[in-house]
Amino acid sequence: MKCQLCLGERDLKESHIIPKFVGKWLKDTSATGYIRQAKQPNLRQQDFHTERLLCGECENLFSQWENLFTKNIFLPYVNEGKRTFDYENWLLKFAVSLIWRVGLVELNDFREFKPDLANHLEYALSVWRKLLIDPVLPQETFGFHLLFLDIVKGVDGMDLPEGLHWYNLRAVDASIFANKSEVYAYAKLPSMIFFAGIFPRRPSKWKNTRLHERGKIMASNQEVSHSVFVEFYLNRAKQGRALWENMSPKQQEKIEKSISSDPERSINSDSFQVYLAEQYWEKRQKRATDE
Repeated sequence: MKCQLCLGERDLKESHIIPKFVGKWLKDTSATGYIRQAKQPNLRQQDFHTERLLCGECENLFSQWENLFTKNIFLPYVNEGKRTFDYENWLLKFAVSLIWRVGLVELNDFREFKPDLANHLEYALSVWRKLLIDPVLPQETFGFHLLFLDIVKGVDGMDLPEGLHWYNLRAVDASIFANKSEVYAYAKLPSMIFFAGIFPRRPSKWKNTRLHERGKIMASNQEVSHSVFVEFYLNRAKQGRALWENMSPKQQEKIEKSISSDPERSINSDSFQVYLAEQYWEKRQKRATDE
């Protein structure tokens, strides 16, 4: 079979669309030790979905960038509270590899959903592939962004959807989305979002989020007022909440048993801390409404 990156006829590996390290971290920091995705809340999982996309050599290339991202940004941010990061071209390579995988697996559905805009995604995939196989990054033609997420301290004049903290800090999500004339790529990991312009290629109203070949990125000074993104992001959070609310009684019972079997793990877990944050915010919203 043909490797989607090097285009060689080789044996293909099972490639993760959402990198494997994300699933490991979610299990390690959960109250139950399992993964549940918003799209399938009634299915308890040990790992994320895979596709036969890459040969072993290309899979190893992606693993190098993933390891650097995990060691230098992901774990320091989610585990240690670090907020400022220096990076080299491995970060942009990782971002492109993640978005490229999302685009590949969504391409056929997007062709059916938005046939008049599919050519923009096809072109982007061809350029991103070249970015990945070239040892030296060519001049950037698409805008790739990394947005860090945290517990919401306060929002003026805006109602936040229920479950937003859970979506921000624990959920995994990915999509190619579009309106009548614009196309974007979205890949959400716990506590961070990778976003790329497809058409237009360099979206505006993103402040201190743009990734370059090297530089410094700080979680503390980012701002996003890109209306298409904000609407999509809040809708995804609402959809995730609605799907979780449809979890079957049997699966709810499984979660309760897992928690009661190891209460110390549950109390010390990140998922329990997110639960507390969500409860606090919901009470605060309710008080504001009552007043």
